[in-house]
Amino acid sequence: MGSKDSSSSERGSRSPGSQTGTTGVVLQGSSGRSKSSDQSVTKVTILGAGGGIGQPLAMLLMLHNDLIQHVAMHDLIDSIEGIGMDVSHIDRRCKITTHLGPEGLPEAVKGAKVIIIPAGLAQKPGMTRDDLFASNAKIVYNIMKVCVHTEPNAMLAIITNPVNSLVPVACEVYYHHLSHESSLRNNPDTKHEETADENQTDGTGARSAGGANPVSPDQPGSPAKHSEHSPAICGPKSICSAAPQKPKFHNSFRRIFGVTTLDVVRASTLTARSALFKSEPNGMFKDPSTIKVPVVGGHAGRTIIPLLTQATPRLDRKKLLEDKATRTTLIESIQQAGIEVLNAKKGRGSATIAMAYSACRFTLSLLRAINGEPNIVECAYVHQPTPMFGDLHYFATPLLLGKEGFTKSLGIPGQPTEGSSNKQQSQNPDGLLPYEQAMLEEGAKELRLSVARGEDFVKERLSSER
Repeated sequence: MGSKDSSSSERGSRSPGSQTGTTGVVLQGSSGRSKSSDQSVTKVTILGAGGGIGQPLAMLLMLHNDLIQHVAMHDLIDSIEGIGMDVSHIDRRCKITTHLGPEGLPEAVKGAKVIIIPAGLAQKPGMTRDDLFASNAKIVYNIMKVCVHTEPNAMLAIITNPVNSLVPVACEVYYHHLSHESSLRNNPDTKHEETADENQTDGTGARSAGGANPVSPDQPGSPAKHSEHSPAICGPKSICSAAPQKPKFHNSFRRIFGVTTLDVVRASTLTARSALFKSEPNGMFKDPSTIKVPVVGGHAGRTIIPLLTQATPRLDRKKLLEDKATRTTLIESIQQAGIEVLNAKKGRGSATIAMAYSACRFTLSLLRAINGEPNIVECAYVHQPTPMFGDLHYFATPLLLGKEGFTKSLGIPGQPTEGSSNKQQSQNPDGLLPYEQAMLEEGAKELRLSVARGEDFVKERLSSER
């Protein structure tokens, strides 16, 4: 299918800066055409844009055309062109492009500042997030190979479940690809052995075109540079056929996020409605937007750990300590909110609307940080620069965001700093309560299994491709 170019008022007219590709249709918001220079346009891509999350997310992003001037919508369903046309009729000056199938994936991600990934099988009643792993791991694996090869500098916001396992999948693909590129650059004599044929596909059906130079783990914040002459990432020999020993932290991990903002949003809302706050006038509950509850750990069940003692405004520590029933009910409602929505929809969808809002919020924070706005902090599930709980590399914490990803992990709020004495810890009036420490330890145990599942999957796939 040839790429079509149109506006909401005049079909068939060429839009400035558009390109002809194998798939896709370019549409314009009805209140005006987007900026003509690619360098002045901020592009955000949604992979899985035709689904229950992708559609409302595209609409929400388009409303923020002060930060976003181009929303690229990719999906495997052939109605994606119509969905994009529908979104394009919103009266905002924002370009909408649609991209279909594996062939349209490289063009969809090319030039994007942020790539949001809700693609994959949605959760259904009776299914756990782990049940989704077998199918969704393959999808994310193939998407990551295209993203790292086509637009390695983009921020990745992974929504597809199980996030606890799929973020490790993404990080492993990025690490092995960039290590492979580094190996080729440092050993030019081996290039002829590793270079794939021009017609080699990347495992999703998309043709390989372009690549990335590696980022040294010793140079935090340094962007990977795009190369037009790098080999295909999935050629006769695997991208990791001779990968060096993996470092504890690679700079590419700073741009890979598991989106846990929904847990934070739910924590604010459900805490506002709880017995921890008195009812407002007219029987209204407290304004959730005024309540901030850090949520750490992961993005499933007991790995979702709301730290109520670290909430703003401060909650009554004595009540949290003594009123076990109230705090337990609240914590469980936050952890099981997704399942409750799933069951309440009676098989007709999962938690999509609040997730779209949360993904939009996280994306806007990334873009504000990319634009140089200081002190942008969001919780997200990432590969931590320093392992936690001994050997756990993946954990959701508040992160300080910057132009090249997260610049610093702020750690677990309220947790004793390393080197503090037992007396100092016990006398900390703002520290975590014992039940929170127990939740952290239990969540860490479950996360180790989820991380291992993701890492093992990539190792098996790469081994089979050698």
